[in-house]
Amino acid sequence: MRSLFPSPHAVVHISRQLNKAGPKDSHGNYQQVTSSPVVRKAQSIAQFGRRGSSRAVFTSETQDREEIYLHMVVSNPEVYANGDQVLIDPTIDQDGNYVSGTGTAYWIDGDPSDERKGPWPKLLSQFGGLIKLRRVT
Repeated sequence: MRSLFPSPHAVVHISRQLNKAGPKDSHGNYQQVTSSPVVRKAQSIAQFGRRGSSRAVFTSETQDREEIYLHMVVSNPEVYANGDQVLIDPTIDQDGNYVSGTGTAYWIDGDPSDERKGPWPKLLSQFGGLIKLRRVT
């Protein structure tokens, strides 16, 4: 069933998975495989966080860093996973394809929440889920 809410915001989703069939790196870890960028739609993108939407980070190694948190609501949260990359405000050409090198990169921070699961599947299927995004600059 389609979502009750419109999805006016174009974003680019870049999925990442561990390649458990391939070689390991010098530390013995599996390497990440990045999928091709996919243009998807979001219902809303808003700034939220524990203490506002961004905060400065001061440590001895990095004195001028800033963490920015966004919440993105999508109709199908199942296609997103922790550690995937989402590009906000990308350039999309007239054919609907992503123009490489555009947009602001955020990482998915934690597992997406699916608001469609519950005791009333026909009613809840009209809603989507929440994706928490994080960017450190």
